[in-house]
Amino acid sequence: ITTGITILLLILPWTKRHRRSPAQIILENCTGCEQCNIDCPYESIRIRARTDDLAYSMEATVITERCTSCGVCVGACNFSAINLPEMTESMIKEEMSRLLSVSEQAEDGPKILLLICCHSAELKKIAGMANVKMILLPCIGMVQPSMIEKGFESGAEGVFLCGCLTNDCHYREGNRWLHERVEGQRYPFLTKAIDRRRIREFRAS
Repeated sequence: ITTGITILLLILPWTKRHRRSPAQIILENCTGCEQCNIDCPYESIRIRARTDDLAYSMEATVITERCTSCGVCVGACNFSAINLPEMTESMIKEEMSRLLSVSEQAEDGPKILLLICCHSAELKKIAGMANVKMILLPCIGMVQPSMIEKGFESGAEGVFLCGCLTNDCHYREGNRWLHERVEGQRYPFLTKAIDRRRIREFRAS
């Protein structure tokens, strides 16, 4: 039995499982600002000398073997220069517009945009709330301040951000980085024109 369990544990890392594609750099938008490198929980982004003819001296590059596809780097980039291929920033914003443009009137309460980490709260209770328009993310740290702004522009009366418990983020620092962005303590900052009273944060296991 011990030998069998040992062999199973040795084989486990090589078993096939679905993994999201690693983050990709959009070089024409990259300024080499280093924020994605600073925020990445797994040091899977490096800054190197420019490989094209653009004016910036540095550019980001992804070490694909280390990338967990958490999307924290997307939340850190203010230039739309990094994306998860299966869930790009533009896809998320288009989905916001689609969900919030639905003409049907919410029966109870204002129209709320819920951005939620797939590793946090149980979704069964939320699914039945007609006035809550939900977008599921790999990590709440993927939320870029411009996404919150887009939510309000698209008709949300409030934005609710739900991530893992404090100090227990599935991807280490995602919930902390987002909180600091919303509070104006970490780049990229949420614009001052946004009324922060219309934003709520919640932590759930």
